[in-house]
Formats: sequence, structure tokens, C-alpha cells
Amino acid sequence: FWQAAPARQSAPLFERAPPPEVAPPPLPPPHEAELVVADYATTGLTLHSHPLHFLRPHVAKLGGAPCSVLTRALSGARIAVAGLVLHRQKPGTASGVLFMTLEDESGSANVIVREREQQRHRSACIGGRLLLVRGKVERVGEVVHLLAERVTDLTELVRRIETRSRDFR
Repeated sequence: FWQAAPARQSAPLFERAPPPEVAPPPLPPPHEAELVVADYATTGLTLHSHPLHFLRPHVAKLGGAPCSVLTRALSGARIAVAGLVLHRQKPGTASGVLFMTLEDESGSANVIVREREQQRHRSACIGGRLLLVRGKVERVGEVVHLLAERVTDLTELVRRIETRSRDFR
């Protein structure tokens, strides 16, 4: 990680110069969270721990459960989940309904945001990268989603991570 950071740039003046024979200074290994930030900055994803893994205690204090809780929740239950926004979709045929998928270290959660809630939480619905969504569980057979009642933008917690949702209009 540290050796790759100052990648050599070719300059005519130094093309024939031998590499310096000075050993690099001993540096501490990067923390796993630093690796995650670097991965997102370079590739937009990581094979290390999910960013929510590091934020879970803070999100739990706000009442946010892991997305996997949604798969076990009973229809009609009111819960809150938090996750990075993977995508937003607002098809013209859906009467103004916004569909979002959130992701955390436990999986993903499908969220439905009706027009009234979109207007109440406009900024979070349009631009939030990390959201805490409170709502009612709706289950139809194997399909489970959260009907949003409140959407809170927690993007500030991941300001160093370059996440991009794949939005469809």
C-alpha cells in the first residue's frame, strides 16, 4: 500500500538515473478503514470490510439495524435500517414512487419512498449516499421491502468514501 502510493512518474531528466538506495522509512501498516477509503477512491468498491462495519455502533445508537433484519421482520413491523445507496429508480410508470436499494455489511434492503415522503425528505432522497430509513415492512411472498416513513441523510459519516449510486430515471 505505502509503496504504491508515490508511484514513479517518468521525466526525461530522471529516466537514466538509478533508483535511490535509501530504504523507505518504516511506516505503520494502514488501518483497515484506510484501505477501504483508498479502495473506494480508486475502484468504487472494496474487498475489505464494508464501510458500515466501522459505523455500526454509531448507526445502532441512532436506531439503525442491519439490512438483514428486514428479511426476518414480520409484515407490518416498523423498523429502521441504514445503508449505502446502491441505486435509485423512479420509473415514469410508478406514479411518482421512488425505489432505492441500500447496502450494508449484512446485505441489501429494498426501500419504497412515496411522493409525500420524498418531498418531506427531498435532500436525503435525491443526494444522500448513506441513509437511515424508518418505515413499515411489507412482505408479499418472498419479496420484502421497507415502505419509508422517514429518511435521514447520514452522508457526513462517509464523507471520505467516494460512493456513487447507479440511478435510473
